[in-house]
Amino acid sequence: MPASLPRIAVLAAIAAVLAAVLPVAGTALGPHASFLPAFLTAAAGADALTAYLLAQQWRAGASARILALGAAYAFSSFTIVVHALVFPTVVSPTGLLGAYNDTSTWLWTTWHGGFSLFLAAALGPWPERFRAPVRRLTTGNRTAASALAFTAPALLTTALTAVFIGLHDHLPQIISANDYSKLTRTIGPFVIGANVIALAAVIAGTRRGDRPQLERWVVVVTAASFADVVLTLLADGRFTLGWYAARVLSLAAASIVLVVLLTEIRRMYREMTIANERLARKASRDSLTGVLARGAALERLGERLADPADDRPFLVGLLDIDHFKAINDGFGHVAGDRVLSEVARRLELRLRGEDLLGRYGGEEFLLVLEADPRHAAAIGERLLDGLRELPVIVDDGHDARAVDVRASLGLVKAQPGDDVTTLIARADEALYRAKKTGRDHAEVFRPVALAAA
Repeated sequence: MPASLPRIAVLAAIAAVLAAVLPVAGTALGPHASFLPAFLTAAAGADALTAYLLAQQWRAGASARILALGAAYAFSSFTIVVHALVFPTVVSPTGLLGAYNDTSTWLWTTWHGGFSLFLAAALGPWPERFRAPVRRLTTGNRTAASALAFTAPALLTTALTAVFIGLHDHLPQIISANDYSKLTRTIGPFVIGANVIALAAVIAGTRRGDRPQLERWVVVVTAASFADVVLTLLADGRFTLGWYAARVLSLAAASIVLVVLLTEIRRMYREMTIANERLARKASRDSLTGVLARGAALERLGERLADPADDRPFLVGLLDIDHFKAINDGFGHVAGDRVLSEVARRLELRLRGEDLLGRYGGEEFLLVLEADPRHAAAIGERLLDGLRELPVIVDDGHDARAVDVRASLGLVKAQPGDDVTTLIARADEALYRAKKTGRDHAEVFRPVALAAA
């Protein structure tokens, strides 16, 4: 599915809401005591969380545009909080901070006009050198920059609130009771204009195909904010159908980038999990032969011994390629690597699903075999027959030559109470005996008393 389809679908939904509600926007529905507190809390929380996540992206190395976008959401969140404090009936019957009836309306214009202008500044057509991630800044500098970017909007809202309250008598009245008609005629066009500027700037700043998906979603945010402003102003009052629909659009504008960020975090977590699993698998495998590395093989053996519920008999073996130094000296180390890989492949072909094969070190392999210990010698010879079947073709750089590969194998039956060190030592003792008694065969470990008898 093209990446643009979800954005187009959301834009279509915003346009549909605007077209459906606009003709009846002035329909009175009446106030609902719990609506405003819930709406303002959700909007402020969504904006604050979005600002925080954007700040973390900036601190991790994102471009300055991300920091500016975070400042826009910080401004919106802080302005919503102050708007809630001064709005009559939300926190107190008349609002806090010595506010007047239209203080909250002035802050609404600050919120919707200022947020749009912040978006325009953040994602407008920046010079190309400011679009790339800023790599040269230290962590401390990034932290200081983010603190400044989020403190400045808060100070701006604080200053404007002080003006709206302190100079109330010198400001024009823009609301009468719940009637927005004065606001619509006086300040409304400027707020709409700010949203139009933001929409045009963001579209211009993200029109290139290489812009990140997050920036492209801000086009949808500005469209939702524009529809919110239009419905609010043309509804001509609070608690009308248009006013309530505008609040829904406002909450959508606050949530869109947050949802995109959380989706991106989920995707990155999934990719990180997959990468970690691949790394763990790679670390547990021998890079040359592809079988388990020594540490992973010993760990698996230890887990098997530590499982009290697993009482199945099994064998532990050490296999060593005979005269491997002669192969390296005669044909080179590349040929030696070829022999090691082929030995591992042939051994794997003769193992069952429950068996385990690991490279123990150099030309030695560790085996854990699910088998009846009474048939240990026969099982060992069957494995060695797989190596004897065909020579391994090696190339020393001049011509290809066939090398007969032989190996010695020491096997030991795992006993209750055995540990990894003990089993490896016994298998090594059996391997040593196979080497001393002619090589190219398997020996099974026998206790000293039995061997003497």
